[in-house]
Amino acid sequence: MMAGTTTDVVGLAKDRPTVLSRLFRPVDIASLVFIRIAFGTILLWHLRELFQSGAIDALYDSDQFHFRYLGFNWVHPWPEPGMRLHFAALSVLAACIVLGLFYRYAALLFCVGFTYVLLLDRTAYHNHYYLIILLSGILAVVPAHGSFSLDVCWRPKLRLSVVPVWMLWLVRFQVGIVYVYSGFAKLEQDWIIRLQPVRLLLARETDFPILGAFFREEWMIALFSYGGLAFDLLIIPLLLWRPTRTFAFLVAIGFHLLNVLLFDIGIFPWLMIALTTIFFEPSWPRRFLFWQAAAKRCKGVPNGLANPTAETNFAGQWWTLAFLAVYVTTQLLIPLRHHLYPGNPNWTEEGQNFSWRLMHRVKACRDVVFVASSPAAQRTWHIRPPTSLTEKQVIRMSGHPDLILEFSHFLANEMRAAGYEDVQIRALTSVSLNGREQQPLLAPDTDLAMQHRSWRHQPWILPLEP
Repeated sequence: MMAGTTTDVVGLAKDRPTVLSRLFRPVDIASLVFIRIAFGTILLWHLRELFQSGAIDALYDSDQFHFRYLGFNWVHPWPEPGMRLHFAALSVLAACIVLGLFYRYAALLFCVGFTYVLLLDRTAYHNHYYLIILLSGILAVVPAHGSFSLDVCWRPKLRLSVVPVWMLWLVRFQVGIVYVYSGFAKLEQDWIIRLQPVRLLLARETDFPILGAFFREEWMIALFSYGGLAFDLLIIPLLLWRPTRTFAFLVAIGFHLLNVLLFDIGIFPWLMIALTTIFFEPSWPRRFLFWQAAAKRCKGVPNGLANPTAETNFAGQWWTLAFLAVYVTTQLLIPLRHHLYPGNPNWTEEGQNFSWRLMHRVKACRDVVFVASSPAAQRTWHIRPPTSLTEKQVIRMSGHPDLILEFSHFLANEMRAAGYEDVQIRALTSVSLNGREQQPLLAPDTDLAMQHRSWRHQPWILPLEP
């Protein structure tokens, strides 16, 4: 009796799923393939708009001043016509991602090439640019070209019908991070009590059909404020629970389409709609006839799921687990770093980027006036941002202390080159955050030429008045 019981217990222990067996459980590749195609298509659309709008020449002129990320002063735009060629190359790589052509190289090169674009100028930062970099990096890791791709048509041995489930959960995690941290950012007084910045944003859209007539009504402002908060915090749990998944997806479509109609936030809503499909069953794209028709055209690629119950053996599973642990931990911690700084991050901008703090602030800034002086020469100059900055750069800089500091260093170096060795630079600022009265952002008596750029809190940033 005892021996038999022991054997049964040992057998049960062997059958119990381990962490690795759960992570490497095979699932249908179809949803990852859809993400690859949708992601690449949206990238192509965005890159085409950049060419048509002239934004490439306006934002990345090699002759103008650019605001650098700390530690990346060595990153510069290509000389003419290098930036247009760079974006053309990105377009080719995005097309390769869609087609699954030289897929691994295309995704990796796109990730590197788009990271370079992001590093060129901090005033061109967008949350969806950061998301694009992360997703292209993830796609370079996962074999989303294992089906429905030219790579498979030409090299049938690359065909995959299943992938380990951790690949789906990695994408789901990345999408969830965006939603959840955006919700956390709204758990503050401005959003919950003052109903800002929604009040200001809706006031600009009163000509919107039907709903616009109510955009100054308190109940409508509250509906948008609390509705946005509830959406961000609840959408992932509702997508994860099968009974509410379809309803949650329809709500997500409506939410993002409303953002498209109301606000100018680029490709972000379309990107999130496409990515949210990753929460459906992995095989969902196979329900559509186009999948079967395309599969028949590709010789050697069967229509169905091959060996769906077969176990997949992956070398280095523990290294994969270590990679996932490092990546997940990093993505969880980076958005929280603003807690290391005193004050309101919406005001100080410290720890703001890469934190998924979406549409949480509106800053009305008057142009910064730089006061340059040379005690030895007994001369003083009042300098407004010159033509070396674009209008977008001026707007971003006026509410961002570290950008003001960086441009102050540029002015100081220009004046030293002109022979004024003892130059001092001060900045006169006036900023309104989320409808507050205008107030100075920086201490006006601080010589910014003597301040160093740093990851630490800058004491010359004045506190936000209530």
